[in-house]
Amino acid sequence: MYLIPMAKQKKEKKPKRSFFSYNEENMNDPIKAVRENGMSRKTAAKTFEIPRSTLIRKLSGAVPLKRKMGPRTELSPAEETLLVDWILAMARKGFPVHRTNLLTTVKKILEATDREVRYVTGMSGRSWFEGFLKRHPNIKQKHAESLSKARVAVTQDRIEGWFDEILDYHLKQEKLDHILEDSTRIFNADEAGFSLCPKSGKVLGPNSYKEDFYQRVSSEKEQITVMATFSADGKYVPPLLIFSYKKLPKVIVETIPENWGLGRSDSGWMNSEVFLNMFLIILSLF
Repeated sequence: MYLIPMAKQKKEKKPKRSFFSYNEENMNDPIKAVRENGMSRKTAAKTFEIPRSTLIRKLSGAVPLKRKMGPRTELSPAEETLLVDWILAMARKGFPVHRTNLLTTVKKILEATDREVRYVTGMSGRSWFEGFLKRHPNIKQKHAESLSKARVAVTQDRIEGWFDEILDYHLKQEKLDHILEDSTRIFNADEAGFSLCPKSGKVLGPNSYKEDFYQRVSSEKEQITVMATFSADGKYVPPLLIFSYKKLPKVIVETIPENWGLGRSDSGWMNSEVFLNMFLIILSLF
């Protein structure tokens, strides 16, 4: 006699309990109906299609009127508001906050207030950071363009003051202001620097900013400079390239276009010696 094992019957899965089937945004309506209009809690729960027990707990203050999904945040809403104000203020001043700076600041706040830091690394992680950005949509993260201290110091008032000084103390006093009437004698030269260390990492700043974020850098790192010069009548001077070499490599000298200028400085930035040599070249061309 053989015993044939009976197939195990699969247990029927119980239907998952549905949570929060009501509209949280309309919770104020049943509460107003009960408190101000005298509607019974049972009638209000049925009319607005919300659990009666939920309505009772919210009316009694046992739970907040607006629920908060997910785990608790590391900081209180007031503390996060202070962080947001700090991030926006630093971005406007040219010192945007990096993600690591923000997480380190959160860690210091938790340690200073004797609260538990619930992360292996000792600071809040990616999930907290992403949640922080979602809770505060007025902040966004993007790459920043680095600005040297010299460029940061340039303002509209200083530029206008420089032109006024040139006109009053150099042209008018020397009786050379008639030059301004001849477009062939007016030149504009401007330099553009290409940093050899351009990456600044992503930073935080106001979401309302349509333009790029800018970040001041404390050190003047090496770069390649290009000087372009144009006259008011439309002529242009061949560009000048400035490299940070003690001696220009042969491959650069041989590959640069024949009529372009070459210069060198320790950092690759323009200096008075290079500018004077370029000015003498311009005079020789015209």
